[in-house]
Amino acid sequence: MAEAKFTFREMNPSETEAVLRMRNETFTPLTREKFDAMGCTSAIAKKGKDLWGAIPLQFREFTLRPGVSIPVIFENAVGVTEKARGMGLGTNMIEAAAEFLQDRVDAMFVYRGGERSAGYRFYRKTHHGDLYYVFTLMKHKPTGEDNNVEVLPWDEIPGYAGKLLPLYRQTQRGFGGHWVRDKGYYEKIVASHVHECGGGRLLLDRKGDKIAGYAVINTRMPNGDKTCCIYDLAASASASSRRLLSKIEYLAHKDKTGVHLLANHEHPLYAPLLKNGYVAQNETPYIMARIIRPDRIFQKLAKGSALLDELELLAVTPHRDIVINRPKKPQAKATLYLKESQFSRLMTCRLDFTAALKTNQIRLDPLDKKYENGLAKAFEFAPWAYWAMDYI
Repeated sequence: MAEAKFTFREMNPSETEAVLRMRNETFTPLTREKFDAMGCTSAIAKKGKDLWGAIPLQFREFTLRPGVSIPVIFENAVGVTEKARGMGLGTNMIEAAAEFLQDRVDAMFVYRGGERSAGYRFYRKTHHGDLYYVFTLMKHKPTGEDNNVEVLPWDEIPGYAGKLLPLYRQTQRGFGGHWVRDKGYYEKIVASHVHECGGGRLLLDRKGDKIAGYAVINTRMPNGDKTCCIYDLAASASASSRRLLSKIEYLAHKDKTGVHLLANHEHPLYAPLLKNGYVAQNETPYIMARIIRPDRIFQKLAKGSALLDELELLAVTPHRDIVINRPKKPQAKATLYLKESQFSRLMTCRLDFTAALKTNQIRLDPLDKKYENGLAKAFEFAPWAYWAMDYI
């Protein structure tokens, strides 16, 4: 009898328990209830009736720039059986996911650091490009002051969703790089297994009967580090932001620990924290993506532009030929030539199109200037601000 071959596909609901068992053999155990709450599907590798590998995939709506968001999945907890390591099952599951997800999402995202790690190399090999790098901004010996900012338990966060959301949206209005939030967002985060460390707190800065600002912190990180992480912070004015940061530092001082935030120079707290004695350390890539539906993304980026009806736009990378836009009766046609990592950046508003052309990082067929300018506007670079609340 011929040996069964591997198949790579999306899991069926009846296979959820098997996927969860495999995940829990490698990663922090997760209950079925928690897994279901994440809203995941999974890419799987099977041989006959046996499960050899799985990659859970969580659906999200992700903001590329103000006013533009796309449906994505976040990959997490890649797992294969011990006997399958080195056989390419992970790569094949990624390729299968890129196919079976095309009708539901536009890109595959992952949080991934450690440029010299095997995990990072796996994602580069499977055509994920770096979109966002961070430093750990650390204050090792905070002091702060015990001001009037309230400190509430982690599980009270969802009850304040209606008041937190407007502040968050005000703070984030100039940025991309984050999960689109609605009132249900906070319930998902509080229920997440990732943040079940017992150190989560909500801080509220009240001004009369209104909330002028809030912060979310975690004093016990999922990886076991005993440090105070700023998960989220939004305020209607800089004075409120300062009061919140002072209270955070006071709490950390009492706990005899440091305070940190994951950020880069784009982040609204980057400059204020450096000025306040924080040091930037441990620079690392953090958000990566593989684009699977550039045509749908371009429809959003170029909305209202003549490009959609007039320009046939293709792209060529070392790995594939790509159709970005194909109108019925194009008046012009052009092809972009670039690396897969640059393509990921371009389609997520993380590459300065004009500068990349000028410096020969990407190439474009000769094209009427009005179309080139139109592409520069469609692909306009957007600053991103990541908050650790979003972490899966």
